[in-house]
Amino acid sequence: MEETYKDFVRGGANLDADSQKKLRELNSEISMLQLTFGQNMQKETNAFQLIVDKEEDLAGLPQNLIASAAETAKEAGMEGKWIFTLHNPSVMPFLQYADNRDLREKIFKGYINRGNNGNEYDKGSGAQTAQGPSGKSQADGI
Repeated sequence: MEETYKDFVRGGANLDADSQKKLRELNSEISMLQLTFGQNMQKETNAFQLIVDKEEDLAGLPQNLIASAAETAKEAGMEGKWIFTLHNPSVMPFLQYADNRDLREKIFKGYINRGNNGNEYDKGSGAQTAQGPSGKSQADGI
């Protein structure tokens, strides 16, 4: 029962009408920032391509991953090459199995720096989202 009460208080039940309105506005803003951030992360994930053109750079990789990368390259008009992306079915096995340390580092840095590359997908929504809850906390008296 106490947890339910705390949930209502955290939701603004004890606030006056003006503060409740401000809390609703902040919640709406945070929702939009989270949505924008997620969309930007997806766009950046889709934009990254690690293009491999030497067969020896595929050492250690499972055959099904190599075949999938070849198909991705063929669809992109780069037949005879292999394209690895930041999508989990591509990046995770690449990180786990690839013998080529330099290529593993390149795809790893691409993966961890999504949203932090200074490109058109980095619109500050992540930082704004992180700052949003502190304003929310001030508004609801926490």
